[in-house]
Amino acid sequence: MSTNKQVKGAVILSAVAFTKRLDPNAWDTVHASLSQELRSALPGVKAGSWYPVEYFAELLRGLYQLHKNPEEGGRAIRECGRFIGGDAAGTFLRLLIKILTPAIFASKFPDFWNKYHNFGNSHADLTHIAENRFVLFAEGYDHVHHIGAGWIDYVFDAFGKKVSVTTNAKVGDVSVPTVRWEVNWTA
Repeated sequence: MSTNKQVKGAVILSAVAFTKRLDPNAWDTVHASLSQELRSALPGVKAGSWYPVEYFAELLRGLYQLHKNPEEGGRAIRECGRFIGGDAAGTFLRLLIKILTPAIFASKFPDFWNKYHNFGNSHADLTHIAENRFVLFAEGYDHVHHIGAGWIDYVFDAFGKKVSVTTNAKVGDVSVPTVRWEVNWTA
């Protein structure tokens, strides 16, 4: 598989761990759906190394396909995003959450994106930050709109804020060219 777009192995490992925790058969079903290339690569994946984004997207497609309808699949991937946030909080994010505010989080979003992605133009629109609302943008790939929403859910839970995260993807959309997460919160 040849691609210049890569993600850190940490997100791949977290997605595998999340799927294994769902139920005894979930991982077996997802694993059987993966390409031979990915199945061969998984035992050697290291958290700090870079891997084709297609590996991560393939795992997310497998997780999505475990569910009977698109809404259930989307919710499962969003929960996976929340789980990935928790794994990240076991490392660098835990320290940052203690000093971050929603506004600083939004302004630093491109840095967070670049920590796990070597591609894509990500940015934040802070125009309505005074009304407890901002919008984040990033390059799309399969199911990143769900993963990102779950990750943002996790961060705002850690802030102790009630959050609503919506995306420009419709139920059943696998991917959109540019993901837009609108984030609204209350104390």
